[in-house]
Amino acid sequence: MDIENITTDDLTIFLGVLFGIAILSGLFALIAISYRNSENAKQPIQTAEAKLLEKQKITDELFGPIEMYFVFETSHGERLRLMAKSNNTWVPGDIGNLTWQGNKVISFGK
Repeated sequence: MDIENITTDDLTIFLGVLFGIAILSGLFALIAISYRNSENAKQPIQTAEAKLLEKQKITDELFGPIEMYFVFETSHGERLRLMAKSNNTWVPGDIGNLTWQGNKVISFGK
């Protein structure tokens, strides 16, 4: 098909398909997030003294930071990769009481 032969009907169909894909992608993301949150809620709340080893920021070129993960090592030597909000002041080397549920940090106090 030549570009000169594209009609407004073709463009309407193309945009409709793109819009449908975007809606389905958004719904899929919401379902995945809802499932992850419900799985976390089923896990016990745990607390231990821990040291923050590293921060891992997952970013998107268009939307910026998407998720923040933190790697902790508990006083028992267990390593945990947990998700938390990115608006915190934790730095690698911080030691404190870590409270988590599933793969989500509830609190970390220095």
